[in-house]
Amino acid sequence: MDVCDAAARLPDGLDRRAALARFHVMAPSGAMLSGAAAFVEVWRTLPRWRWLARLASLPLALPLLEGAYRLFLNARPLLVRVFIVLTRRATPAGKAGHDPT
Repeated sequence: MDVCDAAARLPDGLDRRAALARFHVMAPSGAMLSGAAAFVEVWRTLPRWRWLARLASLPLALPLLEGAYRLFLNARPLLVRVFIVLTRRATPAGKAGHDPT
């Protein structure tokens, strides 16, 4: 579901602002997971990523991953701005969408 779509119905207990602020996943059990726990749940379903989900189940791994995720969330606005600047520099003026091949 695209939470940016104002018409999207969000699960009970999750408002649009919270949904946009962090990564959320509904687990097969019906539990709403967010942050690092949500990523681990997705990894469990992806064949080549299951090893990472098993690694994340080690003691202290999930709290460390959550801490790293929170650091990323704080840095994300800066990373987006840097990405935008870099892509603008890489695109020749007036050639937006131009395919050189």
